[in-house]
Amino acid sequence: MAATRVHSDFEFKDDRTYVHGSTLIEWCWRVARDQAGADRWSQPCVDATFTRWVHANGVFWTAEDAKSLPERQRLSALFRVYDARRAVWLGFEEQPEWVVERRVNTTRRIDDCRLLGSFSGSCLIDARSLPVLLENVLEANKRLHLLSVADRGRPAVINAYMRRFPLAPTGRDTPVRLDVENVSCKELGGTIATMNRLICSEVAPEPFEISYMLKFGVQS
Repeated sequence: MAATRVHSDFEFKDDRTYVHGSTLIEWCWRVARDQAGADRWSQPCVDATFTRWVHANGVFWTAEDAKSLPERQRLSALFRVYDARRAVWLGFEEQPEWVVERRVNTTRRIDDCRLLGSFSGSCLIDARSLPVLLENVLEANKRLHLLSVADRGRPAVINAYMRRFPLAPTGRDTPVRLDVENVSCKELGGTIATMNRLICSEVAPEPFEISYMLKFGVQS
């Protein structure tokens, strides 16, 4: 089946000059939901791979299999949205001439952030909705990474991939506990690659994974 395409309309968050990973995830879920119907998903998750920073709007390509998407070198991000019954593949292709014209301010809530080991720890976060959960999980994980390398300066923190992130979390009006466990860490040539296992059992039924790259001497 041929891929279909949907144009994005992103916003920059806060003072960033790139499109945040949480925005890309929100959009991929919106496109997948519109393509298949929200009522056809049961406890959906997303696997996401980010290959480069996104600075402009572009096209989300959707297909039932990855082979029907454009070639990988054209894509800035690749997504697989799935549940126990079905899966949809999405690829985002940036169009540099389609500038991002909107900007929004975010209000993060991350409290009681404790570093319990290298790239591991625990935080209380706001998780009242998917956009809020995404923003706070990614930022909390970033903070634990920066605390772990505080004696080496401030690196650029890049979201490389996410696995099994819940797209229909159980919203809570009160903060929830996020536990972060480092599973692997490799350093090569001034770049640290980590993979963390995250547990937020009050809103997500299963643990999920996030991989970050820390690049020293690079500005994000």
